Amino acid sequence: MQMKNCCLLALLVFGGSMHCAAYGAANTFQVGSGTIHDTFANNSFDEFPLSPDFADTPAVFILGNTAGSNSCEVRLQNIDTDSFEAVCPEDSSWDGEHAAVPVQFAAIAEGVQTIPTNNGGSVTFEVGCVTTNAVQHNCTTGCDTESYEPIMFSSTFSSAPVVIANIQTVENMTLGAPPSNPIEPMLSVAIDDITGTGFNLALDLNKEDNVGSLNDEKICWLAVEETSHCDLVGTDDTLNFSAIGGPASVAFEAIITPDNIDGWDNNCNNTEEATFTPGCFTSTPVAIATKRGRQEPEGWLRYCRLNTSELRLTIDEQRVAGQNREHVDETASVIAFGSSFTTPVSLARFETSLNKSNRVVFEWETESESFNFGFNLWAEVAGEWTQLNKSIIVSNTDGLAGGQSYRKTLRLNPDLLAEATAFGLSSYDTSGYEEFFGPFTLGEEYGQTSEMRPIEWTAIRAEYNQRMQQSGYLELNGRWKRSTRARKAIRDKNEYQLGKEVINLLSAEPGLHRVSFSELSAAGADWHGIPVSELAITYQGRAIPRAVQSDNSTFDQGDSIVYYVGDLSAKDALYTQEMVYRIQRDSSKAIDADRVMSSPQADATRSASVLTPYKVSDNNIYVATSSNGDPWVDRKLLAYGREAATTYTFNITKAIVDKPALLTVRLVGGIDFPSVPLENPDHHVLVKVNGRTAAATRFDGFQHQLIEALVPASDLLSGLNTVEIVLPGDTGQIADLMYINDVELAVHHPSELLDQGVVIPAESDIEVYDIEANLGAQAAEVFAYQSSGNLAVLDGVELNGSVLSFSALSGIKPDNTFYAVMTDSAFRRPSISLERPINFGTNLGADYLIVAHPSFINADLQRFAAAKRRAGLRTTIVSWLDIVDSYGFGMPTPEAIRNFLKSADQRNKIKYVLIVGGHSYDYNNHLALGNVSFIPTMYESVSKDFMFAPTDTPIVDITGDGLPNKAIGRWPVRTEQDLRNIVNKTLRWQADSHLYRGNVLLLADVEDTARAQNFSSQLEELATHSGILSSANNVQRIYLDDYLAIDTPTPIADARADLLGRFDASSAGVGLTVYNGHSSSSRWTFRNLFNAQDASAMNNHSSPTFVLPLACYTTLYESPSMNSLAHQLLFASEAGAVALSGAAYLSEYRENAEFANRLISQAKHGNMTVGQAILAVKSKMQPWNDMVTNWSLLGDPSIRLAGSQ
Repeated sequence: MQMKNCCLLALLVFGGSMHCAAYGAANTFQVGSGTIHDTFANNSFDEFPLSPDFADTPAVFILGNTAGSNSCEVRLQNIDTDSFEAVCPEDSSWDGEHAAVPVQFAAIAEGVQTIPTNNGGSVTFEVGCVTTNAVQHNCTTGCDTESYEPIMFSSTFSSAPVVIANIQTVENMTLGAPPSNPIEPMLSVAIDDITGTGFNLALDLNKEDNVGSLNDEKICWLAVEETSHCDLVGTDDTLNFSAIGGPASVAFEAIITPDNIDGWDNNCNNTEEATFTPGCFTSTPVAIATKRGRQEPEGWLRYCRLNTSELRLTIDEQRVAGQNREHVDETASVIAFGSSFTTPVSLARFETSLNKSNRVVFEWETESESFNFGFNLWAEVAGEWTQLNKSIIVSNTDGLAGGQSYRKTLRLNPDLLAEATAFGLSSYDTSGYEEFFGPFTLGEEYGQTSEMRPIEWTAIRAEYNQRMQQSGYLELNGRWKRSTRARKAIRDKNEYQLGKEVINLLSAEPGLHRVSFSELSAAGADWHGIPVSELAITYQGRAIPRAVQSDNSTFDQGDSIVYYVGDLSAKDALYTQEMVYRIQRDSSKAIDADRVMSSPQADATRSASVLTPYKVSDNNIYVATSSNGDPWVDRKLLAYGREAATTYTFNITKAIVDKPALLTVRLVGGIDFPSVPLENPDHHVLVKVNGRTAAATRFDGFQHQLIEALVPASDLLSGLNTVEIVLPGDTGQIADLMYINDVELAVHHPSELLDQGVVIPAESDIEVYDIEANLGAQAAEVFAYQSSGNLAVLDGVELNGSVLSFSALSGIKPDNTFYAVMTDSAFRRPSISLERPINFGTNLGADYLIVAHPSFINADLQRFAAAKRRAGLRTTIVSWLDIVDSYGFGMPTPEAIRNFLKSADQRNKIKYVLIVGGHSYDYNNHLALGNVSFIPTMYESVSKDFMFAPTDTPIVDITGDGLPNKAIGRWPVRTEQDLRNIVNKTLRWQADSHLYRGNVLLLADVEDTARAQNFSSQLEELATHSGILSSANNVQRIYLDDYLAIDTPTPIADARADLLGRFDASSAGVGLTVYNGHSSSSRWTFRNLFNAQDASAMNNHSSPTFVLPLACYTTLYESPSMNSLAHQLLFASEAGAVALSGAAYLSEYRENAEFANRLISQAKHGNMTVGQAILAVKSKMQPWNDMVTNWSLLGDPSIRLAGSQ
């Protein structure tokens, strides 16, 4: 499963990277992937960022894909400490313009770096650079004498190493200027005679003639022993970059291929590859390569296929008249960086039995499933495992962690049943990797049924509504706002100043909006006589053009404002379904809409039709792997064993003009199976309109796909029309899985002005638009607008009889430009709310900031704040809704908190931030569970494929470098009792004697031999290195391996009893609890050592514990349906945990252990609070390290562990 990958998808055009820098120092090692834009219209090199900066200019090595049929080689320029530029120019025999090219790259500091492996070894990387004009060539006339630059290694290699080389500059160009023009001369790198002490290096002129002497170019090279370092069963031999701030476990291979790489015209087939060690890479690695010799002069490498099994290469050449691009077989140097395995399924229970028909009944339950595709059932016969089910048993989930129940009955061959000695279960994830559970004996039950407790949203919402009313809030238009009395109380207390009045305009759909003076007055706004020049419309602080319709220069009765509301961004749509525009008095942001004279000409090219969209898009399923920025999809479509299809219906009742309709379908892939050739990728989709195929496409992996097709008008019907999405199931894999975001069919109808107005997409060849408009006593207005918000009023519109005509705007691109013909009733009307955002000014003055939902700003929270003040921390409580008004511009997104902190940081050096209020990922209640989200969080990718991991870390990234700048924690409370419990525990922790807090409990899961994870040994190693053993008063251990080694009928129950006994009221208490092993969001260990129900039964009221789990899902709390283990530990009672700190989603043990080791060391030996310690650890990582976003603190960030006071 590709959950720990050094190549992450970034938010820009490039793939993300693994970055390494020692303890906040400069970057030294970065690998990643990306795409160079096509050069048909692009006129510049693409910039690839390096973050953080290197201390000096690094060496960059890059490998381009075979995209585009013409010869091109990736060239680099402007390599700096923070970025480099790349393009793939064609040689002068082509036109120069080239298709987009995917690339793989590595940027490495010059010098020698020795990276340790996780089994005690190491790998040495030597990087050097040379400036030279030494040249090799295949020219016939006018070229310099051939020569090489000799390179000597400073390191000692036992044999000829793997050598990668790239030109770093563009100092020789006599023709054209890439990227849109070809490059001459066409230079590449020539390498020869590699030995353990050095090699020969030169520029390769390929087939260029009459070049003469070359200018010097800078060439950099990388040398490393041929080696393999993987995380295979029985050993973890991966590279550990943690000492320089990178991931703690990275699979790596350096390979020298056989003589099997030939030329472009020889085709790129399965004999031309570097084959990776089976199982070494569980996700697609980053790989770069260079040709090792010159069996035939000229040529450079491009890759045509890269997956977990192989890197397939070909040699491209410069094309000249009469010659092809064939090449003899050559060897290649290849290096690849990958990732290690994590567990996507947590099994809760498994049982087999025989029914009356002598069939085997398999029943199992999962605690969590992430990216799980399905299951297979197995029987062990004569020491061999045999699969029992003919087709995979498909998972009930859609990518998120969530427990499920399964039952399957199979009729087995009597002989097989008689000989079977055990049964097993395997999970098959969406990346094609299989995980085995077992062996299990027939008739025995393993584990137990999940005891996850549903969230009682009905009671929570009732209490929430009551608390808000008691706090002085009124609900208006579905939003809570302070009553007039409550606002006056703030003013009278002089806590903060109320700012100028603004008018919030709430809109749930895009389009032209009109709001009148009388509507504003009815809502309570007294804006009579305000100069029109001061009326501004803004959205999220940005000025938006508006048309003020007034017969004088002041805003008065009869006047109105017209403005355009755009589509809600996918990012904001996670949190709200409404857009909040604002009217405010600010002449600097008052932008007049353009006024354009329309002059329809009789001989102009005219249009009397309008393209009308019909769209189906519902938010029914949450898919965290979605790569298009929107995790909510309409439908899931699965084909396994046979074709699958789903149908959308559109009722078209108006006349259809004989113009092609536009069909648009947005899809997201649901699987990314390995070893699939490019010519036969994971997905094959057909789209049919009324039974006729309109589009077909194939694509791979978790990519998103936009399908657009023109549908002849003759294929459409008057009345019901069907759009069918079909998966033929012919990809050659076990299944094809697809998620459908939306389907739209845009049909041409006669242009007719209806009650809702008419919106006409601009067309490039149309000069005049004619609209049938039976206006009667109504007046019609014509506007032009763009999706960016630009707005124009068209004057001079003609009305000839019932036909309204206007001319198209000149000098604009038709893309994203629309014309709207509107009557007064056709405008959308916003909901109106008056607000006076708080001006926090300079009164904040805080070391410790509490951002709380106003329903939790009560006596308990004030009691907590007072205690913090007594402890010497200037502490301020700020209402989340006030932050939304003042810094979110009315939009309830977490960006509001970050904006607030950026503003506050200019005046107050806030050290700690505590967020008080939980949330679920279903902010808009799409699942109809009635959940309440109090304060939202942000979402970031924690791997190449997991796009929506909840994290508060970006909220305190004030500088924008991807790393936190303040210590942050959260209390994800839902009720007043939740808050009271955690406040009392935290204050008790702060006030009580520290004797019991020096007691430590170490918990370890049973050894996982399949993954070579000995959890108890790993935990002992952590306890030693972090100083737990040397500093603790008392260390107790509950290791499941020890209990299973004892001859007892109930080893797990015994271990659970001992565990709960440590938290009994009569016990000495446990200050720090560290768990290592498998987990889900509701239990620890597959064998159910400890679960959410146990957490509720803890009785350590006088001695709450700090919990540090080295496992997956441990701080996950945002399920919209079930209480998590974290929630029960923190809030079920005044017993349990005072705080938890760990990974929210899938994580890898070594990463967890390394983070915990540093956290404990900083907290104990650096005399830091827990929040400061986490901040210190993350500040020494790189922004794209998964642990920066995945590791969270649920608790007060100012508390301390024992020994740090």
